[in-house]
Amino acid sequence: MADENKDKDQDEVMIETDHQALKANLKIFNNSEKRAIQLLLDCKQSFVFDNWPEPGVEDDGKKKLLAQVLRLDKQYAAGIVQYYQNGVKLLEESFQGVNPYADWVPSVPAGVLLKYDSDEFHKYEELGRQNLDKAGFVLVAGGLGERLGYSGIKISLPMDITTEMCFIEFYIKMILKYHHNAPLMIMTSNDTHDQTVKLLQENNNFGMNGAGQLTLLKQELVPTFSNNKCHFGMTGKYELGEKPHGHGDVHSLLYNSGLALKWKNDFKVKWLLFFQDTNPMAFRALPSTLGVSVESNYAMNSMTVPRTAGQALGAITKLTNKNNANDVLTINVEYNQLAALLPDGDVNDPKTGFSQYPGNTNTFVINNDVYCVVMEKYKGAIPEFVNPKYADDTKTTFKKPTRLECMMQEYPKLLSQYHREFGAGGGSEEKKADDQALSLNVGMTCFPPWLAMKPVKSNLADSIKDVQKMGSAFSAAHGEAAVYFLNRTLLRAAAKNENLTTESKEKLELVKGLPVDYGARVVLYPSFGSTVKEMSGKLKGEISITERSTLVIDGDDVEIDGLKLDGALIVRCKGKGTKVVIKNLSVSNKGHEFKGIDVNDTKIEEKYRIRGYVLNVMEQRVIEFDNGQTNTVSE
Repeated sequence: MADENKDKDQDEVMIETDHQALKANLKIFNNSEKRAIQLLLDCKQSFVFDNWPEPGVEDDGKKKLLAQVLRLDKQYAAGIVQYYQNGVKLLEESFQGVNPYADWVPSVPAGVLLKYDSDEFHKYEELGRQNLDKAGFVLVAGGLGERLGYSGIKISLPMDITTEMCFIEFYIKMILKYHHNAPLMIMTSNDTHDQTVKLLQENNNFGMNGAGQLTLLKQELVPTFSNNKCHFGMTGKYELGEKPHGHGDVHSLLYNSGLALKWKNDFKVKWLLFFQDTNPMAFRALPSTLGVSVESNYAMNSMTVPRTAGQALGAITKLTNKNNANDVLTINVEYNQLAALLPDGDVNDPKTGFSQYPGNTNTFVINNDVYCVVMEKYKGAIPEFVNPKYADDTKTTFKKPTRLECMMQEYPKLLSQYHREFGAGGGSEEKKADDQALSLNVGMTCFPPWLAMKPVKSNLADSIKDVQKMGSAFSAAHGEAAVYFLNRTLLRAAAKNENLTTESKEKLELVKGLPVDYGARVVLYPSFGSTVKEMSGKLKGEISITERSTLVIDGDDVEIDGLKLDGALIVRCKGKGTKVVIKNLSVSNKGHEFKGIDVNDTKIEEKYRIRGYVLNVMEQRVIEFDNGQTNTVSE
């Protein structure tokens, strides 16, 4: 590589320009810097040279700018000139008000609606469990928790404060429970990379230490545009503005790093499971989603939730090309575009009370065999879009610089493009045969929201407004309450006992205007089981848990055969060969409580202030063994 760069430097770059300030400075630059200048000229960005002083003045700034251009050119897979050309096309379409869906007819997407704890749910969950050894996991974690009022990375936040288990710990432990050798890729950003590395190192990767099992790939930035002439935005005389390119970059990272193909070859990964940074619910629905993917052989299968008409949630929609009935695209349509697309607008189905178009959770399963073929054809590049905020009705300048973006959930656009270009309707015989070997179908699997989508993404002030408007919110407090509700529901299903613990009719309001569901605080560590079937054999006898109680189960070989709990009980089973059997045990103590706090008190850690409470441990019973033996605890 060094020799190649040396050879490039030996080929003198000749700059042809009438720009006087630039011409006067050309002699101070080496060949690499001249290549950067040519890139700017090819992108019609000569304005950046307008205020350059004569050679010898501010030369460091000029060279710094050119180094930035070379870096940006390298970071964008197709190069900065292609980025500029894409911007010209997309900004012109935005200016003209081009409707991207003008040639498409909407219809209800194919898929499966699963009722929790039904026979169909368990069928798909078991089928998915049988295929988890062929799964690889992809986490998009490029964001800080600033919107939450949290200055750290979001994946370091406690999922609940009963155990203080952070999101990434839960995710990794759940993945390892799915399969001990399952690989994980985390996409980071400039904002989150170093903190993510530090968190993982300090915690020994939370146990994920197999060779090549854990990979971090950092998303880079792209230039901004300041106007419809596609002038690059400037944050200084010698500095271009940069912004993230969108979470769709996860696909280019998987392709350009060769990771998707490596996983296919080295880990035998057939299914890629993409998930979000603060939505732990999805992990209890992923096995069933995978099961649907396996049975239907979907190229992509989106986890969805019921949505009401007008709800600010993108909708999975099947689109058919008006000019070609075989040209089909099943994709997320943003809620503010959906109503205009549907003949009768965005309305609820009177039979269900929900829209026929389910809500997108941005959690999905992709067939990696298909993925590797399609990504190779398009070099990992997801189609881009631009969303400028115009300063006025002339639509020529922006309120603030914009940039091209891409979204991870728009991978189906490549599947449709692949079908058009290489399907049975065109291309060489070799390409036709290749296409026929692939299933390009896209579908969805719909779950109750409590099982698939309860992310943590809103601060207290915004959450209070959301409660007033919608009756609920995505605050840290609501997310934690959702974890407890999910685990209570899992326990009832696994024990086949709907009366195991009841749901309180009253809500807990420790922050004024922010009521959350109240009930037993149940935390089931991934080690206890990843599916209902796996947990069901561990719960026997009469089990009752009062709504004020706390129950934590941490361990693979924990069995409960009769339990009456009114208070706090922590059960931990550690070490090879260790088993804990709870036999007709009655526990009664003062337990735990959440205690309201002053959310403006900076002496209190942010992870509690964003919730509005701390944990007060009054009394608890801890049962913990690590002795390689069977330990029975009873009255």
